Amino acid sequence: MDTSNSITSLARNNDSILDPIQSYGIQHLGIYERVKLLPADLIDAASIAEAIEIAEPHEIYHLAAQSFVRASFEQPTASGDINGLGVTRILDAIRNTNPGIRFYQASTSELYGNVNARPKTEDTPFRPASPYAAAKLYGYWMTGIYRESYGIYAVNGILFNHESPLRGMEFVTRKISNAAAKIALGLEKEIALGNLEAKRDWGYAPEYVESMWLMLQQDEPDDYTLLIPIFRFFIQPMSSKLFVSKERNSRWYLLGFRKNSSQAALNSANVS
Repeated sequence: MDTSNSITSLARNNDSILDPIQSYGIQHLGIYERVKLLPADLIDAASIAEAIEIAEPHEIYHLAAQSFVRASFEQPTASGDINGLGVTRILDAIRNTNPGIRFYQASTSELYGNVNARPKTEDTPFRPASPYAAAKLYGYWMTGIYRESYGIYAVNGILFNHESPLRGMEFVTRKISNAAAKIALGLEKEIALGNLEAKRDWGYAPEYVESMWLMLQQDEPDDYTLLIPIFRFFIQPMSSKLFVSKERNSRWYLLGFRKNSSQAALNSANVS
């Protein structure tokens, strides 16, 4: 990847542009000074068009969304407006401003929903099981429609789960790792979890980002399914144990799940 390229990022309002919490990610990556921030909102077509006119981008990576599946049941209309129509607003702004811009749409493995096919392939049918997934599916099809109807270089990347240290605390991996650290320091005694039967494959976010970039470097636009299985993460209500490394004093901490409970208590244990 050519890291010398200029970067413009959109924020929902002027306040979030200056908010150190909102910009934590780019500060952590050491590129804060290189990133130009512009205000725009996915529900405001005019602000999107204005941002594109100002930035004059060669490529647009659309990663913004209402990304919580559970919240989409509580706010289905807003999720549809943001995750579905928001894609269309960007594509239409590209069509009217500069059809030569290359567009990447971050799709999701949630599109497959309740399909039980194992393994999933590019021919596996979509069956979304949440308002979030249904809105994302709308965005997926609109990306293909603008590609075929207007000749826009528009790509869908169906991304399976991926993680990095920048993951928010509201996600299960960071929730567990953060709680493990707090329990190790004596700040907490246990962690409350939801579905202990969940299983997920996770890839490494920086590799996913490189793959997004590579998708837009191809001669012809297409749709891609991206899965980089690093490990399968289990949360289950049985005697399974998740070990969390703590290097100090060569001590490991054992995370033991209580049977028939959604609580997990972290107990220190020496590991030979």
